[in-house]
This record gives sequence, C-alpha cells and structure tokens, in this order.
Amino acid sequence: MIQPKDTWECTYCGHINSNDNSHCGKCSRVNKNKATITLKDIARISDAKSKCSTSRVRR
Repeated sequence: MIQPKDTWECTYCGHINSNDNSHCGKCSRVNKNKATITLKDIARISDAKSKCSTSRVRR
C-alpha cells in the first residue's frame, strides 16, 4: 500500500497513522519504526559522548 511520507503503518494491526502520533490510533501500540530509530540515535550519541570523555581524561 502506497502511503504519504507524513504517515506510518502500524506493524501490529496495519492501521495508517499520522506522524504526529507516536501510538497507533486503532490498537494504541507504540510506533516500532520511530522507537528503533530513536534508540539507535541515543546509542550513537551516548557512544560518542563516552569516547569524548575518555579521550579528555587520557590527555
């Protein structure tokens, strides 16, 4: 199914939701795609922070 970029399809029930909502309007589950992206970003950011702090300590 073709959908505009400002929407996401629920991986559980297939309901189409707008990007304004992080939860599905039909089954109220969290948007899996958004969650995985943010988790990856958080991991990357924390990884970069830990590398910076260790390099400063060594100097």
